[in-house]
Amino acid sequence: MAVEEALYPRAAAKRKDALLRNGVDRDNIHVDVASGAKASRPKLDLVMQLMREGDTLKVTRLDRLSRSVLHLVTLGAELRERGIGLHVIEQGIDTATMEGRAMFGMLSVLAELQRELTWRTRTMGLPPRGPAAGSAGAAEAHSRPG
Repeated sequence: MAVEEALYPRAAAKRKDALLRNGVDRDNIHVDVASGAKASRPKLDLVMQLMREGDTLKVTRLDRLSRSVLHLVTLGAELRERGIGLHVIEQGIDTATMEGRAMFGMLSVLAELQRELTWRTRTMGLPPRGPAAGSAGAAEAHSRPG
């Protein structure tokens, strides 16, 4: 089963061809028509309902599946918990392989970093940056014994 986000008809047609060449039946290709980082993805929601343990979700590229690392990692975790594989054709990621699972592990770490940086920015504000503000690197260089 496959789901894609389409912005342009010609690009969508090329992605459909890639999915067909990679063993996806035409009836199992679902395309969300979106503009920008649209939150609502009715076709993705449908595909998630239809997929069962042992199925594989195929997409041409990760950015066709999700617009944020956090959503991507959350979706990857849901697929893994349900026993559903993920195959990203152009980027060669397949969670049926050790390397594919490792890639999702790395994305999880990046998502956690993104969450912590967002929290820090919202609650504490960013520290001053640059030489005039006394960046950490400049302070460290001046505090070294000579």
